[in-house]
Amino acid sequence: MPAISVEATTFALFGALGDLALRKLFPALYQLDRAGLLNGATRLLALSRDDGEPEAHLTRIDEALRRYVPPHELDERVLDRFRSRLQYLTMDFRRGEDYQALAERVDPGLPLIAYFATPAQSTATSAGTWRPPASPSEPGWRWRSRSATTWRLRAW
Repeated sequence: MPAISVEATTFALFGALGDLALRKLFPALYQLDRAGLLNGATRLLALSRDDGEPEAHLTRIDEALRRYVPPHELDERVLDRFRSRLQYLTMDFRRGEDYQALAERVDPGLPLIAYFATPAQSTATSAGTWRPPASPSEPGWRWRSRSATTWRLRAW
């Protein structure tokens, strides 16, 4: 069976503290990491409007993993590696100025995949008018729609 080559990326998860993200998305991403299907340079940005200490929010994600991943599939080494990929950022995707903070956390050499685990009406309202901030490096960014709630952002 041929080896699978996986591209390094930054995965930005909007609504990271919501039920969908905590019950389904983070456990699924953990399972990809556990199976060796995340590139070592892949980073996960947990984005939510909830203020507070980032470490407290990362602890909440860790607790969700321990609750929703079957115990026999939890591996402390994989959990540590998974946690090392995670960063938390308070952000409201409807506010353009919050994207500058996001842009500062994204490696311009890597693709950015943004997933909206948010109410459909919120995404539909903003998706048509939402534009990324100017890229930290020229010439900018290009958007490609994947679905109503998932976008892929790549450097030109």
